[in-house]
Amino acid sequence: MKLIQKTAGLVMAVCLFALSSCADFFQGKVDMNPERDSSSGLFELLTKPEEITALEAPSELHISQGLYAGTITVSWSEVKYATSYQLERAVVEKPSADGTWKLPDETDFSVLSSFVYGTSYSDTVLSQPDYLSPEYSWRYYYRVTAQNLIKGYDSSPFYPDYEVHKETDADGNVTNEYVNADPAVYGCLFGAPVQVEADKGKSTDVISVKWQPVAGAAKYQIYRGEKDTGTDSVFIDSVFANETSYENKMLASEQGVEFYYKIYAENANANLSAASSLAMGYSLEEGAPTAPDTVSVDNGLGTSKSVIKITWSEVVSADTITYSLYRTSSADSSYKLLKKDLEDTEFEDTTAGNGLYYYYFVRTSATDADGNTLNSAFSDSGKDSENPAYGFLLSPPSSVEVSDSEKGEGFVKIRWKPAINVLDEKNQIDYSYNICSDSSVDGYFGTIAVSETKGELDSDGYLFCDVERKAGIDYFAVTTVNAAGVDKESKKSTVVAPVPPAPTDVYATKTVGLTEARKRVEAKGGTLSEAVWQANKLEVYPVLVTWSAVESAAGYDVYRSAKPDSGFRKVNEAAPLTDCYYVDAYNAAKSGTLYYYKVISLNTLGQGTKSNNPADDAAHNARGYGALTAAQWFREYDKNITSSQAKLTLMHKPNNLDKVGSETIKGDISGTLGYTAAVQGLGARITMPYTNYADFYISGTKEPMFVLNGNTNTTSNMSANGKMDGTVVCTGMYPGSVIYDHVEVKGGAAGGGYYLVTTKDLADNVVISDGSVNWIVGDEQ
Repeated sequence: MKLIQKTAGLVMAVCLFALSSCADFFQGKVDMNPERDSSSGLFELLTKPEEITALEAPSELHISQGLYAGTITVSWSEVKYATSYQLERAVVEKPSADGTWKLPDETDFSVLSSFVYGTSYSDTVLSQPDYLSPEYSWRYYYRVTAQNLIKGYDSSPFYPDYEVHKETDADGNVTNEYVNADPAVYGCLFGAPVQVEADKGKSTDVISVKWQPVAGAAKYQIYRGEKDTGTDSVFIDSVFANETSYENKMLASEQGVEFYYKIYAENANANLSAASSLAMGYSLEEGAPTAPDTVSVDNGLGTSKSVIKITWSEVVSADTITYSLYRTSSADSSYKLLKKDLEDTEFEDTTAGNGLYYYYFVRTSATDADGNTLNSAFSDSGKDSENPAYGFLLSPPSSVEVSDSEKGEGFVKIRWKPAINVLDEKNQIDYSYNICSDSSVDGYFGTIAVSETKGELDSDGYLFCDVERKAGIDYFAVTTVNAAGVDKESKKSTVVAPVPPAPTDVYATKTVGLTEARKRVEAKGGTLSEAVWQANKLEVYPVLVTWSAVESAAGYDVYRSAKPDSGFRKVNEAAPLTDCYYVDAYNAAKSGTLYYYKVISLNTLGQGTKSNNPADDAAHNARGYGALTAAQWFREYDKNITSSQAKLTLMHKPNNLDKVGSETIKGDISGTLGYTAAVQGLGARITMPYTNYADFYISGTKEPMFVLNGNTNTTSNMSANGKMDGTVVCTGMYPGSVIYDHVEVKGGAAGGGYYLVTTKDLADNVVISDGSVNWIVGDEQ
């Protein structure tokens, strides 16, 4: 049986009057012993069931670390009365410059699953794990929220406590405050072995294979095959995790055969990682030639913009000698065959790219008169050798930006990352840079705006230079100049251009309906269909963001955060917006949450940095939130009703005679709630007036979420049947009203009917008119 607790009052008190028509009741002639059965249902009506007024957050969160190659498991403690849980995830891809991992911002979390009907979840990060997947080095953070959507309650998200670190100046003033997530509760995948290398002709009877250790590994499984695709690999052995190398003994028949090795890590749960890369290795055959003594790179240290020349010493033999040239890079440690059957002792590598170091290896092949070929070991010229053979192209800066200059509107500041230089800091190349300009993004950039500048170094590690703006010259690129190079100047960097001014009049709607949203979109020259304006699974409608056009802007990006000053993330699709509005149908938007919006103007290159600043928006125009469905509006409203009635004392008296009378309580923020229970004819009348009553602030503000004014009343006859009446008008975050005239009382309990809910926006426009909400919504059992 469902009791009316949340609205008109206390059916317990109604029944107290209705079950007796005269003073006999008040003289104690009705047995009130709660231990005794009552066929009239009096005990059930007078014994208030346990109410749910709030949900606790889960108290424990367990996240797997290195358990599976592609999946992270998350589990948490069960919460009483929770019917489901919402799981959110944030990803931190790399540590800070100081090597520590910072916790993700609150707005970095996105909903992984809105409804988890249990206390565990398997997050499949990689459906096809691969050793190259960058996800292996990422950290995954989770938070979980308990929900009872039938009751309309959810908990605060569970998030582990972390230590707050404070940086201070010499006077002890706090200059920076942050949370360090190292160590912390985070999830990670079970990584694959990397940097796998196999000996190439170092021994006649053994091939040594080595790799980097994998966190969480208990042992390593070694596979071998003869195909460079790895499709014929078979298991040959395993070693425990304290070993990261393996010696594969060779039979006489296996000498000189090229084998391809791959390694799997295995953890204590017997789960395997993804396979490592294939590492080619071979043992040396008796009589094999020697590798070149020296391998060198000529004109390869930033002296050419297109080619790296490699030379090596000649190997003298009575047999026919040829050479094979291999390469690795700072981006990929696997060996790439550039050319085989080379007869000369030099080669020009024209396939190198900008911004990478390349390491070169040479193998000698000797073919006798009978056509038998023997291969030498690889040359000792790798990164860790005494004389590494490495080179790099004369490359443009990898990152170039345009920002405002402190010299005023007649200048722009060009910023760029220094070009790649030699590994040995004692022999750094003395680069300078040309800043080139053009009137077209597709131009030749033959005009040098600034010639051979060294630039100034800023705190972000960028070089910068102020450049005077000239009429019609809107595009810039940077080249690297090496006065000592064969080529004096690199190719041009990415083209950049000054960014447009920030948009003005950025406005985010607040609980508006389709009609008003359409008006705003039509004012921007667009149309808005009903299909776009749909509530999400949490019964929250979209937010419409509008702004004034910027004349020099080619497009716009929209960013959203739950904070006014941090945590903004791009919300529009990859292509920039060309209209001056955006419908944010955020599938994880929650009722009671404010969202802040930044709009960035973009130039024709899709570049932009200037936006409105919600933190300085005193009018809160850039702060918005979606309207609610009638049912969800009522659930949020009902939290205030439940909270207010919990404060009444008469209705909670153990002696029923004490429930008669009047009292008034105060709201936590403002206003009052009155309570009067009195006999009326052969029944009872309970009135509960709200006057400017408010209990809850909008999260993160000192603004009331609901302010209630009006009455909730109940009238009942001696058969405990009756009805409710009254209207409560709400202002605050979600303006609207509730009419109780259609809720029925049957046998002392709510037995049917509905509420009429009208919702409005902040401008008093009706969003939902007389929406019918079933009597059980907001207090379902």
